[in-house]
Amino acid sequence: PDTIKRISAKKAISDLASIVKELVDNALDAESTTIKIRLFGQGLEIIEVSDDGCGVPPSSRPYMATKHATSKITSIDDIYSGTGLTMGFRGEALFSMANVSQQLIVATRTDAEELATKLVFGNDGTLVVPNKNGDTPSKDQQQQQQFEQFPRKVGTTVAVVQPF
Repeated sequence: PDTIKRISAKKAISDLASIVKELVDNALDAESTTIKIRLFGQGLEIIEVSDDGCGVPPSSRPYMATKHATSKITSIDDIYSGTGLTMGFRGEALFSMANVSQQLIVATRTDAEELATKLVFGNDGTLVVPNKNGDTPSKDQQQQQQFEQFPRKVGTTVAVVQPF
């Protein structure tokens, strides 16, 4: 099953450059004026893209790395109208990045929030909330825990940890 997941994920994400391209496309869609790209270990350890865009709305956050998730369309009619202004809407990029990496870490803040929220997604695209001792808690414990919040300018940072 893991092999099948990785092969299908590579339809959207085929190499390190495609990870950077998709993250820059997302930043442009978020109306960013500044985009920073950092590579650790030439991108083999971490690829990090930060922007000063609008941030990810709280209601979209739990689903942003799940298959077919997108906030760019809300109805089938959107495919034929407003989406021409975006870099894409297929909802596979973050899911695929999660699938081909150890984990996906997202820090985001909207203009309506005082603090940014950090979210960690496992390689299956689901949210992971570690306990203070580093263990992964049960689903019930995850729902009770608060996500880490910290100061950050409005925008989003995505870190793809150990891709491929």
